[in-house]
Amino acid sequence: MSAVLAPAPAAAAQTPRELSRDDKWREDLKYLFTELPKRHKNLFFKITLERFDREIARIIESVPKLSDSEIKLALRRLTAMIGDPHTRIQSPKEMTYPILLYQFSDGVFVTAATEECKNALGARLVKIGETDIGRAIEDFRPIITFENEWWFKHQFPNYLTDPEILHLLKILPSADEGDFTFSDRNGKRFVVKLRPVSTKEEIKFIRPFDSPPGKTPLYLRNPEEYYWREYLADSKTLYVNYRRCADMPTYPFFRFTASLLKFMDENPVGRIVIDLRLNGGGDSSIITPLIAVLSKRRYANQPGRLFVLIGRGTFSSAYLNALKLKQEMKAILVGEPTGQRPNSYGEVKTMTLPQTKLPVQYSTKYFKTVDGDLPTLAPDIQVELSSSDYASGRDAVLERALNYRGK
Repeated sequence: MSAVLAPAPAAAAQTPRELSRDDKWREDLKYLFTELPKRHKNLFFKITLERFDREIARIIESVPKLSDSEIKLALRRLTAMIGDPHTRIQSPKEMTYPILLYQFSDGVFVTAATEECKNALGARLVKIGETDIGRAIEDFRPIITFENEWWFKHQFPNYLTDPEILHLLKILPSADEGDFTFSDRNGKRFVVKLRPVSTKEEIKFIRPFDSPPGKTPLYLRNPEEYYWREYLADSKTLYVNYRRCADMPTYPFFRFTASLLKFMDENPVGRIVIDLRLNGGGDSSIITPLIAVLSKRRYANQPGRLFVLIGRGTFSSAYLNALKLKQEMKAILVGEPTGQRPNSYGEVKTMTLPQTKLPVQYSTKYFKTVDGDLPTLAPDIQVELSSSDYASGRDAVLERALNYRGK
């Protein structure tokens, strides 16, 4: 009789040990330390390997004492040290104070506000809590990645309305509310206690030129569209607003270009204005069909007929488009210097930290577009907007292009 072998006892099911909150952060920080230098084109062009190592180690050591928000703030400081605006850890704000701010030539002003805060609309921001606005702005420099002052100007107003960061930087004692001191047009100061609202909900902002209809300047119209056109019959100007270097899903750019070509062939066009002031980049090749069309139009190749409006928000691929139009089409650049440095890193890819799932963007290519080491692409004609320009709906940059009479 043969023996029957008893089955071996089943091994106890082993489930992976659930990492603690602290361990998850430590794992992600180690992953960042290992992977980011391998993936980035040249991570140590500004920060040294030793400094990068030291900063990561410092954050790892501090994890038990820091909240998640404080760790994310420490990572903002780290990416600011790296010095590449395309390389950053994405952590969008979840709450915001219900106003929008902008630095004009005469100060930081409220450009939009909700109905509850409309008394602050058009006012100059003087203090947040007990901190003067100038000091508050400087407090943000170590956590904002910027290559030139114009990109910093473009970025910092968004941080001034972030309740969490204002609290973490000790500018406000609480993230639940904050006292904002403003100055009206007569110089009279007043305080508004602002309370945060969720960024996930639709926030209905009021702007000074919303009423009566038609006062909104061209560059702020149709914000949901990547590109659109307007014909200014009085000056025979074809205005093209190019807000994003990407194809609209239902209206690709080559079709938009075809419609422009048809319009130019059927109407008297004496001047073309391409507005890149609010274009933060994307795919630099999208605009190629338009450049090809313009290069074959005699009126577009004559001096003083093609203008490109640029500014602090002209970044990445939009900068490359502006430079190409200037170099190949002899376009006249009008506005502010660009937020993009001419020679810089780009061609962005994204990785995800395995535990916290935070997305990390990083550059994979270096772009050298000009000789030397210029801080920005400067306009041929520099024009900065004032708060009174904005309040009245006046676009001084476009006006300058329309009134151009040569040097």
